[in-house]
Amino acid sequence: MSVQRSPTTKSSDKMNIISGNSSSQPGLSIIAATEHEYKNVSQRKRKVPEDDFLVQFNEFKKEIIGVLKEFGKSQTENINSIKTDIKSINEQLIDMKTKTDLLLLERITFKSEIQKLTNTVTYNEEKIKCIENDVQALQSTVHAPLPSGCPKPIANRYADIMTEVQERLERAKNIIITGIFEPHSENMEEKRENDRCEVMKVLSGTPNQKEYRLGKYDGKKTRPLKVCFLTPDIAKNLIKK
Repeated sequence: MSVQRSPTTKSSDKMNIISGNSSSQPGLSIIAATEHEYKNVSQRKRKVPEDDFLVQFNEFKKEIIGVLKEFGKSQTENINSIKTDIKSINEQLIDMKTKTDLLLLERITFKSEIQKLTNTVTYNEEKIKCIENDVQALQSTVHAPLPSGCPKPIANRYADIMTEVQERLERAKNIIITGIFEPHSENMEEKRENDRCEVMKVLSGTPNQKEYRLGKYDGKKTRPLKVCFLTPDIAKNLIKK
């Protein structure tokens, strides 16, 4: 007894069925659904990386802008600090120039004063030398033999000459001022104080030893004032001025 069996399907026939090469009509609805799902999956896989890149790029751009802003702010502060330092340095330079000019002016003044003192010392040395010569001449006159018929009192003449020299040295310390009003008052102390103040005004504060009126008091006249100083140089400088 023969048993009927269904025909066996070859492996090649199975592949043809799957790939759509079989002689029977394929399932189009299944193929379309499969293609649609594949497109959706492909689109989702492409969009997600693009969105992530834009987000990352925007964040990176914000970070770069923030860094540039901070850098610009820092540079602005540094520039302002440098400007302040430069202004301070300029002010210090101006102050130093002013002080240098003052020092130069003081140096010139000191040099002038030193020159005046040098001239005064030279003048005093010459004057002392002249006095010494006069004294030597007087001494030689005293010790010289008396000529016949000459009066005897040579020592008296020597004393007179020395007295005259001394008086001249004392007079060199004094000046005479005329034209200063003399107040009519019986209080001598008040009159002296008035004369002292008037002399100080005329001499522009130059210190003096004493001052007094010459001659007898006369209400109709103004007596001259004699002003005495410690050294002849003060009197000479005042007379020059």
